[in-house]
Amino acid sequence: MKNPSRVLLPVDIPLGLSPSNDVVFVRLQTLDALDGFWQAHRNQFAFACEGKYCEEPTYLRQYDWVFGATKAAVIRTVLRWGRSGISCEFYNWAGLEPQDHEHWFADLERYRADAVARGAWSAEQESDFERRNRQSYRGWWRLRNLPHGQAPDDWFDISSDREELIDPSMPLTVAEHRLHEQTFDEWMGAVGGDVETHDRASLDETIRYWRTEQAAGEGYYGDEHEMPSSRTINSPD
Repeated sequence: MKNPSRVLLPVDIPLGLSPSNDVVFVRLQTLDALDGFWQAHRNQFAFACEGKYCEEPTYLRQYDWVFGATKAAVIRTVLRWGRSGISCEFYNWAGLEPQDHEHWFADLERYRADAVARGAWSAEQESDFERRNRQSYRGWWRLRNLPHGQAPDDWFDISSDREELIDPSMPLTVAEHRLHEQTFDEWMGAVGGDVETHDRASLDETIRYWRTEQAAGEGYYGDEHEMPSSRTINSPD
């Protein structure tokens, strides 16, 4: 029985199993099922999101897959966009935290002046300084109402090289699309969470890896769902 006090998460919102031209949700519990589906639909879908093992998943359960024609379509589906409460907003940093905004720029300008004097200020730093100045850098687009009370500004890793979206006049639909694409890229090769995204190359490599493990008699994707006679097992010495 589910805990009645448990907050509804995206994973609790059914996705259904009906395919479309842009996105499909499927549960692939064996390596043959994954390989067969991918070979049949590889030309239709360029991107995918895989549900990984997790005791308390947030977005997808293990062996759940979302395949899509675009990165944004995959992420919209995984987040249950429009149904989960997760949404997009422009955070008006300068308006809501004017002192913090002013102090940040005052510190940056002092640091820049000192670095320029020492010859330690790069052209890349100057380009960013010109792009994000007091007038242009008033806030940023971000996702909100995230599961588990996650802070919106912790959605992307601090070391991410993504482009921060700072134009308040950007149409909402464009901002959503860009954030979804950036989320897809953030989840590529993700470790430790319940989801990982793939492009065609990484999914091909994933299947090759599991086939190699299978041939070597090691544990592989979905082997627990196969009949013992269908598994490749090393003979005892």
